[in-house]
This record gives sequence, C-alpha cells and structure tokens, in this order.
Amino acid sequence: KKRYIVAALAAVLVLVLGSTMTSVGSKSYWKVLWDRIAGDEEASIINVEKMESQETSDIDEIRVYKGILNELGISTVRPMYIPKSMYLKEYEIDREQKGAILFYEYEGQVIRYMMYMNNTDSSHGQIATDKQVDEYQIKAENGIVITIKEYTVDNSQQNRYIAEFEYDDAQYQIMGIMKKTEFEKIINNLVFL
Repeated sequence: KKRYIVAALAAVLVLVLGSTMTSVGSKSYWKVLWDRIAGDEEASIINVEKMESQETSDIDEIRVYKGILNELGISTVRPMYIPKSMYLKEYEIDREQKGAILFYEYEGQVIRYMMYMNNTDSSHGQIATDKQVDEYQIKAENGIVITIKEYTVDNSQQNRYIAEFEYDDAQYQIMGIMKKTEFEKIINNLVFL
C-alpha cells in the first residue's frame, strides 16, 4: 500500500512539474488554481484549452517578441525580471530600418527597449541637458558585456540609465529613469535566446 501511495504521489508531482515548465511566459494553470483555492484571485472560469489566447500582458509580450523575430530576424533578449508595476504599454516594429522599440510604463516613466540590426544606420543620442555621471560594465552569464551609462536628470531625484550591448548581429538598448538597483536587476536577469 505504501508503494502505491509513493508511486501515485510521484506521478502527480511529475504532472505538476511538467505543466508548470510548459507554461513559462504566461500564468501557470496550477498557480491560477492555487490562487483561487487560497482566495487570492477573483473567481472566474479557467479555460485550459484557450489559455494561450487569453488577453494578459504576459501573452501580449510573448506575441510581440515572436513578431520581432519573425518580421526582423532579431533574436530577442528578454528581461526575465520586470518590477511589479512595470508593464508593456506599446511597441513599434520598423521593417524598413530593421528595428523595434518596446515602451514599458513604470511609476509614471517610460522605459524604452530598442533592438535593431547592426547594418542599419542608427544613432541614438541622449538628451542634451542630461549629464553623464558614471559608466560601467556588467558581464552576462554568457560572456556578453553590457555597458551601462548613468545620467543625472533635471527635476528628478532618480537618474537615467542606459544599457547597451550587442548580441547575434543586433544592437540592444534599454533606457529609463528608475532606481539603480531595479535597473541592474533587470539587466542581470536578461535571457539571451
């Protein structure tokens, strides 16, 4: 009887772990179910068959990254850490210039994430009134060197940070006004696909 219980428990664990691993990028079915049981989420119907097509910011973001890859051929580098109050507001894909810009909103500020192919004639300048106060580098796990520049911003207690790096024949730039610790947490949790 004990062997039967252990085998059944092992089977359930395999199913749960398997379903959570396949749900990366969107809400896990088990997480949603647990939230409902615990009372942390409002009651609504879970349609497992249509979870990928439900309107959530996670799925929209995945669709945007897939569109950038399909339309521009740019391997997307995705931030796996996003602060709770930061969300993708809008995006632009420029087929002619072979570039894309994602606009995130965070605490009343716009965080820009740009990616463009190396062969495009792109120059991204900085606002003339901003004064550069620091420049340093962070090395990603895969050896990619990310250069971060810090600027003071008039009428703001927080500084502007710009991270720039190159990966798989494309240039990337993440820019925004936020706390240094939050910005670095985003940069340190980039996933290179």
